[in-house]
Amino acid sequence: MKILAQCGIIFAICVAGQVLSVVTHLPVPGNVFGMIILFLLLYFKVIRKQQIRRVSRFLIGNMAFFFIPSGVAIVANFNTIKGVLVPYLLIILFTTIIVLSVTGVFANWVMKLFNRKGGKAAPPSAQPPVPPVSPAKPQPPRRPSVLPPVPPVSPSAEGDASL
Repeated sequence: MKILAQCGIIFAICVAGQVLSVVTHLPVPGNVFGMIILFLLLYFKVIRKQQIRRVSRFLIGNMAFFFIPSGVAIVANFNTIKGVLVPYLLIILFTTIIVLSVTGVFANWVMKLFNRKGGKAAPPSAQPPVPPVSPAKPQPPRRPSVLPPVPPVSPSAEGDASL
């Protein structure tokens, strides 16, 4: 029952994003509005991570599955797009570089801003837990190999071998 409730929360947020996209008439897809709504709900703790964790992990773990329809559409319409394939690939390459660069600069700026206000470099949830230090355990002796060692072949024996 928890899984259905988690699916319901995520799908309700998706529907809210689609409705917001239609109502506002902005050139922003509904799924982007949905992600913004989800972010705000998590940030203001209207929804806790535990309420959607299991379904979210499933969806992220199977994300490649959701790209299959796009790949099939590209293959099915290849004759239509083959004339503009090179410009599209160049656009994809350059916009990817721009997005990565802007994201890096923005992340740097946010980290500097966060450090200037006296905070830590990252929120506690993003820092990995420090494992407790324990004394090193002695390793058990290695078992001998099951196979006997192979004797070296002498140069004179190579020519004498007959099958």
